[in-house]
Amino acid sequence: VVCIGSFSQTLRRYTSLNHLAQAARAVLQNSAQINQMLSDLNRVDFTNVQEQASWVCQCEDRVVQRLEQDFKATLQQQNSLEQWASWLDGVVSQVLKPYEQNPVSLPKAAKVFLLNWSFYR
Repeated sequence: VVCIGSFSQTLRRYTSLNHLAQAARAVLQNSAQINQMLSDLNRVDFTNVQEQASWVCQCEDRVVQRLEQDFKATLQQQNSLEQWASWLDGVVSQVLKPYEQNPVSLPKAAKVFLLNWSFYR
């Protein structure tokens, strides 16, 4: 029963991820929606967002600014879902690179990164 429950939960997660990927792909193939997202992003006061989140995240301003610029540039290129996944993989790799050689601190650094990321999304 435990194995079936675990399998069922895994299947639900994969199904949800598949639906999310299909929806994201549809949006990323629609240039009107991409242009609207860019327009909306350009109206966001990222300096204010950074100020509000910095006391919790303690993220470097230049890192946040670079990610903002990279995100907008990637959005303007109208990249595919796979290219977005590659971009995200690069962001995670870059942020966690200083911790790669330390298996003790890597999980904690990854958790902190996810927590900080949630303040900006």
